Amino acid sequence: MLVLGGIKQRVKWPAAGIWLDLVPLPEDKDQAFVQETMTEVRDDDGKLINIQRDATKYAQLVGRYCIKDWGNVVGDGGVEAHCTPENIDDFMLIGEAQEFVFGKVKGLALYRQQEIEDAGNA
Repeated sequence: MLVLGGIKQRVKWPAAGIWLDLVPLPEDKDQAFVQETMTEVRDDDGKLINIQRDATKYAQLVGRYCIKDWGNVVGDGGVEAHCTPENIDDFMLIGEAQEFVFGKVKGLALYRQQEIEDAGNA
């Protein structure tokens, strides 16, 4: 059974020694974040000459939307960091964290994980 909607999955990231509670990133939200973080640059005649994208802001928007909780994430001073919007922003500045989160929340990865777990419980 393929479950649609805002399912939340706990995903372990063994290499980092942490876990994240994630929800999938729907295509419409992804497109809205892309639009929100793009700027068109035009010349004096209004001709489009460049499109600039704020990749950092995009990653932070995805993180804030998709990360619902976490554990074993350490902040400044070696103290465990609470899952707050500001801490999510800092977490999503880490390239490896972006890659991990994007790989889990885009596409069907989280939906398929629920399907596999449901099959094991049958």
